[in-house]
Order: sequence, then C-alpha cells, then structure tokens
Amino acid sequence: MLHSKGKTKFHELLLWECFFLLVISVSCTPPAEPVKCSTKDSNCTITNSYGMFPDRAICRAGNVAYPKTEQELGLPTDEP
Repeated sequence: MLHSKGKTKFHELLLWECFFLLVISVSCTPPAEPVKCSTKDSNCTITNSYGMFPDRAICRAGNVAYPKTEQELGLPTDEP
C-alpha cells in the first residue's frame, strides 16, 4: 500500500513539473509594431507584421498621421 501511494505521489509531482515546464517554455508575443519612425512621426517604415500584404516587402513613408477623432477616420488622406 505504501509503495503504491508513493508511486502515485511521484507521478503527480512529475505531471505538475511537466505542466510547469510547458507553461514557462511557451511564450506568446504579439507581432512587432507595423509602423516604426526614426523621428516622432516622420521617416517611417511600414512592415507586414500582421500578414495583411501578400509579400514581406518593407515600405517607406515620409510621415505618418493618426486620426484623433472618429470623424477623421473617414477623411481622405490626400488632403494637406
């Protein structure tokens, strides 16, 4: 009886150890920021970090503008 109980404890400890190692070895990280600028909002590169484009090319942009209100989302981007 004692041998069987010790064996069960050993298996339980082994399972917990395997579970713990699995948890710490698996790391989830979000993709990198798709827009990176060398100065505040200018001299930027745009990458395909979310897989939205069919290729992995890096695009360059002179500057980046982010909308501040919901109405600005619908404005055309070619306005100065």
